[in-house]
Amino acid sequence: MTPAAREAAGRPARVAPADGLLALCAALAVLAVAAHAPVAWRALATFGFVGLVPGYALVRLVELGTGLERAVLAVAASLSLATVVSVGFSLGHAFSALAVLSCLAGLTGVLVAGRVARRPRSSP
Repeated sequence: MTPAAREAAGRPARVAPADGLLALCAALAVLAVAAHAPVAWRALATFGFVGLVPGYALVRLVELGTGLERAVLAVAASLSLATVVSVGFSLGHAFSALAVLSCLAGLTGVLVAGRVARRPRSSP
């Protein structure tokens, strides 16, 4: 059942757990770098976050593809966003891993908030 059909039926749209998981992954990646976690944890958190999370938030927002298409688009979009943000910080002579991660985490938060705001609301 689509969100529009749920709204028409008078039931609230189901909150997707993926939205909260995306925000949690962003926070954990920034925290791992900021708190100087062990190198293995930092690498796992950073590469996992940068390689998938911002792009997946973007792909979910614009509702592109399904299944494997969505995963491939998410990785491509994540790496593209990370490149654009990194180049921007580099050109501004303010490059640092924490700054780039923080910016990507903020961007992920904005994309998740945009998706939540677009979700249909049910009438009381």
